[in-house]
Amino acid sequence: MTDPRRRTGRHFLTPENLSSTLQITNLPPEWNQDIITSVVAGSGPVIDIKAKNDPRTGKLTGVLFDYLTSKDCKRAWEILNRIENFPVKIEQIIPPNYKDHLRETANKNSQKQVLQLNRDSYPFEAGLELPFEMVTEVPIPRRPPPPQAANNTNSVSNNTNIQFPDILSKASKHLPSFQDGSIIAPDKISQNLSKIPPLQLIEIISNLKILSNQENIQKSQLESFLDTNSDITISVTQALLEMGFIDYSVVTKVLKSQVGEAPSLLSSNNTSNSNTPVSVIRNNTPLHVPSNEVSNNPNNMPLNVAMPMPMSTPPFIPLPLQQQPFGFAPPGPFMPPAQGPSMGQPVLANQLGQVQQQNISSTEGPSNANKANDSGTINMAKLQLLPENQQDMIKQVLTLTPAQIQSLPSDQQLMVENFRKEYII
Repeated sequence: MTDPRRRTGRHFLTPENLSSTLQITNLPPEWNQDIITSVVAGSGPVIDIKAKNDPRTGKLTGVLFDYLTSKDCKRAWEILNRIENFPVKIEQIIPPNYKDHLRETANKNSQKQVLQLNRDSYPFEAGLELPFEMVTEVPIPRRPPPPQAANNTNSVSNNTNIQFPDILSKASKHLPSFQDGSIIAPDKISQNLSKIPPLQLIEIISNLKILSNQENIQKSQLESFLDTNSDITISVTQALLEMGFIDYSVVTKVLKSQVGEAPSLLSSNNTSNSNTPVSVIRNNTPLHVPSNEVSNNPNNMPLNVAMPMPMSTPPFIPLPLQQQPFGFAPPGPFMPPAQGPSMGQPVLANQLGQVQQQNISSTEGPSNANKANDSGTINMAKLQLLPENQQDMIKQVLTLTPAQIQSLPSDQQLMVENFRKEYII
């Protein structure tokens, strides 16, 4: 038995002297060995790197960095723990081949070479902050451009070379005519699109694709193209809602942006109509209506009281959202007048106010409140869901004669037409 007093190895074979390897675990799932090496570079002389994988899945679970000496390993452990936002676990361990490592360390003529590490795979998106001595040893390279931007550039260059065949871009000329019953409309989007002839729909979609693929396209040009057909605009919005690209809050925000000055306009109209219903009206665009038609329709008298309300009062818009299968309002809110909600509606109120001035002596009510001047009957069940003042206003709008509607500007005719589509059955 060896005399314990002669066993001197216990004085230098300590865990502190044998721990020459750093084990880095708890790696982010998207990190690999190259990324970890790019971060550890500059922490000290590394002579070997080994990956530690899960034996069942083969997934990387850790990386082992073997340093030249245990002192280098301890210094590297202290430096790496000073890295901010470093989402890993760092441990000092004794390598399995510690005897060979000690033998090579003691041999001054050892051929073990120190690895030259770099930061080619440095994770810029992780937001790490390296200590100064690590950056001095191995500088951080300039951040490369994001790959997404490069992909977008390639896609734009590729899209510029796309050429649609004339059979699609000019479908109405080349494809055969549509046969009734060959296309069905099982859902709301298809029902809206079925209002457009199929050849014209193919042509619209092709032109929209061509327009969107242009490199210098502007948002206003796409908006102008979509404004040419309200059914296309509504169908696109419904499709975006179903696919999850937008939600109801986006639709509500867009509708509210179209009625920006509604509260002030509504309060001013209510105040002026309650105090001086006729004298305070100002009109710079006269409305030319034949006197005989005006006198025959006394229902025009109170139109100036609440005409701006349906397009400017927010409570009027969410009601169709509860009734439509996809939560969309009728075409009116999606096709704002060309003059904007802050100009077109006061003009309409003023012009209808002149009709009131011409018929201020008429006080008789309509002969049939549920019957519109044009063909059709007012949908009273739907109309009763609105406040009482809005019910009266919409009834009066629906009783306008075709001649009076034709005398209005085109944008105001569109407003009246939207009411008729919504409340006449």
